[in-house]
Amino acid sequence: MTAKEMFEELEYKQSHNEDNSVIWYEHNNVDLTFEFRQSSNRVYQIYAPKLNEDDDDTLNLSVRLHLAITQQMKELGWIE
Repeated sequence: MTAKEMFEELEYKQSHNEDNSVIWYEHNNVDLTFEFRQSSNRVYQIYAPKLNEDDDDTLNLSVRLHLAITQQMKELGWIE
């Protein structure tokens, strides 16, 4: 299964810039984006700040989301 398919199963939508040097996945139900920048071989997570003091500002990754991120990194040739 491709990374795109894995992210889609988790309700993320893939986008990219014109030369595919940046690929990102956005989730509709939460303000969370994963951005894969090939120029730096880094993954950036972008999410909304806490809405109030009771909100937890940590990001919890499910195993399925971790596997999707890892698969995308493999497809980009960053890891084996």
